[in-house]
Amino acid sequence: MHEITSITAILLAAGRSQRFGKSPKQLASLGKNQTMIAHTYAALSQSSVDQIILVTGAEDDEIRKKLSPRKNDEIIFNSHYEKGMTGSIQAGLAKVQTTDGLMIALADMPALTPQDFELLIDAFLQKGSINHIIVPYFNHQQGHPVIFGAAFLNQIATQPPSEGCFKIIKNNPNAVLKINVPNTNFITDIDTKEDLQNFINRVE
Repeated sequence: MHEITSITAILLAAGRSQRFGKSPKQLASLGKNQTMIAHTYAALSQSSVDQIILVTGAEDDEIRKKLSPRKNDEIIFNSHYEKGMTGSIQAGLAKVQTTDGLMIALADMPALTPQDFELLIDAFLQKGSINHIIVPYFNHQQGHPVIFGAAFLNQIATQPPSEGCFKIIKNNPNAVLKINVPNTNFITDIDTKEDLQNFINRVE
């Protein structure tokens, strides 16, 4: 069996966040002079992922001003970000040199801690292989992030924009390792300003 030695994360921050209002969601303040994208990136960067590829779109310039990437990490601009998440994943994947697993993480899930990311990484290292997909579940609800073994990278690269990567999960049920997670962080995303305020109230 192939020994897993590397995991790359694609962090998606390219969306236009239309449900959030006129101000960009990725740059929303979480308090303590920290934006949502900086907070999420910091949590992910404290995990043991080998590389983070952050994919931007509408707010590329402002996001770059807010971050100081780790040595091996990369920020890339997806010029076709308006076409949806699949294209941003594929833009990130095109920058991946080689990896045993690909974590797809979302910038609008600031509740996730370094320990949460590490829980999924450990599950992949201990239970998975390049032929598995690690999917978190909380109370039977599917969450994020997801880790795809390297065997699925070609499928990700060729997915039609309308189908998304969850079509790969649906089409490969025998490859899915469902990981029961201990908290709601894996299913908590920020779509509206009300969601944001609820999150801030929760952590204060």
